[in-house]
Amino acid sequence: MQKIFLPILLISIFVAGFIVAKSTLARIYKDIALQKQKVSAVVEEKTGCDADCQKIVADEVGRAIATLSATTRQVIINQATGSTTKPQVSYVPLDGSYSTTNTDWTDAKGIEVSFDIARDYSPGAKVAWEASLRVANANGTAYARLFDITHGIAVDGSEVSVTNSADYQRVSSGNLNLWSGRNVYRVQIKSLNSFNVDYSGGKIRISY
Repeated sequence: MQKIFLPILLISIFVAGFIVAKSTLARIYKDIALQKQKVSAVVEEKTGCDADCQKIVADEVGRAIATLSATTRQVIINQATGSTTKPQVSYVPLDGSYSTTNTDWTDAKGIEVSFDIARDYSPGAKVAWEASLRVANANGTAYARLFDITHGIAVDGSEVSVTNSADYQRVSSGNLNLWSGRNVYRVQIKSLNSFNVDYSGGKIRISY
C-alpha cells in the first residue's frame, strides 16, 4: 500500500508545483507588461510623442541622414573631378592690315566692329583686345588702340605697343571699360618717330 501511495504523493506534489510555477510566471509576465506600459506612458508624457510618433521621427531622421550622405558624396565627387562652371569666351575679329608713318593717332580705315556688350553678351562681361604690330627697321615704337566712334573717345586702357621689332608681335591689353549701348569701335595706330609702323590684324576677347 505504501508503494502505491508514494508515487501518487510525488505526482501530486509535482502537479501542485507546476501550477504554482505557472501562476508565478504569469504574474511576472503581467508585471513586465505593466512596467513597459508605464515606461511608454512616461516617455509619451515627457516628449509628447507616442510609439507611432517615435517611429515616424525615426524614419524621418533616417531619410535625412541618407540625403545628407548622398549630398556629401556628390560634393566630394565634384571636388575630386574639379567640376566647375567655366565662363564662355567669344572673339570679335578686327581683321585687316594698315600702315602709317604718322605720329598722331590715325584711323585704320575699315577695321572696326559694332556690338552692345550687355545685350549681345552679358552686363558683367570682361573685355580685352590684342593686335599684331611691327616697326620698320626695328627702330622705334608702333602703337595701337581702340577708338569709340559712337562717343568720340578712345577706349580707356586699350593702348598697346611694340618697340624695336621688325617682326610682327602680338600684344594684349588688360580689361577694358566700355560705354553701354551699341557702339562702333575702330582701330587706330601711330608711330613714335615717323618710321613706318604696320598693323596686321587683331581681335577683341569677351568673357561672360
